[in-house]
Amino acid sequence: MTEAFTEIFSQLKVKENEDKVVDILNDIKVKINDINVIQNQNISNKNSYATVASTPSSTTKIPLGKGNTTIPSKDQVILIYPKKDNNNIKSSEETLKIPKKLRTVDVGVKPEKLLPISKNGVKINTSLAQVNEHALNAAGLTAEKPEKFKPRLAIMGVPAEWTAEIVGSKINEDLELDPEDTTRVKALFKYGRRNETTVTWVIECNYKIRDIILKRGELFYDWNACNVRDHIRLLTCYNCQNYGHMAANCRRNITCGYCTGEHDAKNCKSREDPVCINCKLSKEANVNHEAHDTNCPKYTRRLQSYINNTDYGP
Repeated sequence: MTEAFTEIFSQLKVKENEDKVVDILNDIKVKINDINVIQNQNISNKNSYATVASTPSSTTKIPLGKGNTTIPSKDQVILIYPKKDNNNIKSSEETLKIPKKLRTVDVGVKPEKLLPISKNGVKINTSLAQVNEHALNAAGLTAEKPEKFKPRLAIMGVPAEWTAEIVGSKINEDLELDPEDTTRVKALFKYGRRNETTVTWVIECNYKIRDIILKRGELFYDWNACNVRDHIRLLTCYNCQNYGHMAANCRRNITCGYCTGEHDAKNCKSREDPVCINCKLSKEANVNHEAHDTNCPKYTRRLQSYINNTDYGP
């Protein structure tokens, strides 16, 4: 009898172990299924140009450094010029008088700031612009919108030996862009320390590609993790300390970025009492800072202007 009970209990234990194995296998199947679901979601959520191109751009915040951000202005810029066959207008001042005389409802432009520009034209900043070409043409004028800059991104940690062609092709391939279309991503230049194994490449792209790349945060190429951020730099001259050109092309006298003296900033002996040459010439209230201080009023205005004239999307 004892042997019979022992046999029965033995068979029950085998059955119990089989049930445990079945349960373990079922658990494994469930986990594998969950992993497949997550992988499929990641694949479907991968930001490609095709999937994001139809998505409206959200409000864009542009980093200014030190934790500060700004939002590009939604104001529009309209350039008004005399028509080519209009020989009666000889200066921007004469062009400027005409929009002032025209009613906003007729022209479709509500001027908020008017500035003279080259070719006897006028630059109009406005928050309301549905230009009535017919009304302007009747007044002997024509209107056009200036082309905006494309956003620039800095890609850090790129292998130093990579060329512009390699950088552009890697990004185009990753974003599933048309290989024949070289205008969407363009590698401009690189910078970094000598003899380093990696450098930072600055690329230019449209605002939708910028959104894609920044949402990813990193780009992975050939086991390289490359961090990405906006690249916003004003072209600065270290000869006259102004903006918009480089020292190699400067025609002005040398000016110190610390004290406004006519000497190289490297040789300045008055660094403890700085005076900004740009703010001094603009007659700003606060001039007691270096010419390239990021809190300089002239610098912040020029930087905001550059951002406003960059196409970060609607």
